[in-house]
This record gives sequence, structure tokens and C-alpha cells, in this order.
Amino acid sequence: TFYLAYSCWHRGEFHRTIDHLRWVVANLQGPLLRERFGMAAYPAVLARGLLAWSLGDVGEFVEGRQVAEDTIRLADMLDQPFSQSVSRTWLGYFYVGQGDLSAAISVLEQCRALVERWDLPRLGLFAASLLGVAHAMGGRLTESIPHLEQAAAHLDPTQGGGAETRLL
Repeated sequence: TFYLAYSCWHRGEFHRTIDHLRWVVANLQGPLLRERFGMAAYPAVLARGLLAWSLGDVGEFVEGRQVAEDTIRLADMLDQPFSQSVSRTWLGYFYVGQGDLSAAISVLEQCRALVERWDLPRLGLFAASLLGVAHAMGGRLTESIPHLEQAAAHLDPTQGGGAETRLL
């Protein structure tokens, strides 16, 4: 299941994560692409987005890029703001890891527009931290600082952090 893959990902077991997510992607086809199974986002989108992220973490950028592009297409086809935002945030991370800063900034700016329109603040903070990283890596420190400051100002150390603290 997606949750098993997600727990492997949190433990840094990226190859196991990839195996589990490939199974989820293979099984969420046809009408199941449009099922949410009680989740806030579509599992078919989440699985593909985390698969792209994980493939990037192990250096499998060619496959990861294809999965990333498929994820965006699927999220846009399903037209659900949370799925669209999550996918763009995770894919921004993939592109930053690959060093494709223009692609990262593009999807993260799209994410920021979605989270502002649909009031999804936590995703906005994650996107802001990634935007700050992407701009800094591209040598645009002046543009990076406001994004990083925005994300850092909203981190709550009592919550144990998430991907945001790994980025900052």
C-alpha cells in the first residue's frame, strides 16, 4: 500500500519504497485512478509523486523524470487542488535533486499559485523552502532568502518536523 511505501521512505529505505510504489502504481489503473479511498489526495498521484522523489534520491533521474511528468499530467487531469499541489511540491524536490533548477522553480511557482488560491498553507511552506533552495543553488541568493525565511518562521520544533526540516 501507499502507507507502507511512505513509512519505508521516512526510514530512508528508498529501494523498498520504490518497489512498493511501483506495485501501487501498477495496481491503481483504469477506474482506480479516480478513487481517493478516503485520502485527501488521489493515491495514484501520491504514489507517482513519491516514486519520482524516491527515484531521484537513488539517482535514477531518467525514469524519475518520466514518472514526474506522468504525475503532473495525472494530477491535472484529475483536477483536484490538493493532488496538484502535492505533486508539484514533491516534483520540485525531485528537480532540485537532479539539478534542474528551472524545472524546479517552474513547478514550485505553480504549486505556490495553487496553495494560495486554495488556502493550503502547509504545502505552501514546503514549496517556499524548496523555492529558496532552488534559487540559492542557482546563485540567486536575494531571491532565495524571503522563501527560506517564510518557511523557517512557520516551523514548529515541537512537531518533530517533516520534509521541511530536512530541506532547511
